[in-house]
Amino acid sequence: MKTASILAGAALAALASTAVLAQTPQGTPDVRTFGDFQVRCFQVQGGSPCDMFEQVRNRDTGQPLINFSIAFLPANNRYVMVLGVPLGVSLAAGAVIQTNTFATPVMKFRRCDRAGCYVEAAVEKPLIDAFMKSSGEGKLRLTADGEDKAREFPISFNGFNAAHDNMVESNRSRSKPAAAPAAP
Repeated sequence: MKTASILAGAALAALASTAVLAQTPQGTPDVRTFGDFQVRCFQVQGGSPCDMFEQVRNRDTGQPLINFSIAFLPANNRYVMVLGVPLGVSLAAGAVIQTNTFATPVMKFRRCDRAGCYVEAAVEKPLIDAFMKSSGEGKLRLTADGEDKAREFPISFNGFNAAHDNMVESNRSRSKPAAAPAAP
């Protein structure tokens, strides 16, 4: 059954969210937890050293199924989102995140590799604001390749606001230029 292959057979390796970072992260990130989200700050110069990250695992096997990451880019005052899911999804159907207050438009997959398929996109502040108004459980709607009916997978918005605020502030403070040395 194709749905079972989505859930169990296609284990998604942890997405390091390097697509939202200026450089390849070095060393172990500093991690803070806010509900079901983590704020991870990597040792990089410039760009967006911190992201907020949620990983949803298969309840039966513990394998990663969904990786959801958002980073704030202070230089542009913009957000970047990466959503990683297992192989076997319908690329044409895309993905939709539905919360208790709204649903995203269909988000198209940008690329796939042997670990999974990814939505990678710059997102506008109104989408982040809509996520911030959400609470509790949301759903990620995906369609398996070759199927017509979408399946829903739980995602959580528990801790989203606190993780967002911490991530944005961390990126703003880390992106400030170093103070010029005092004149002698």
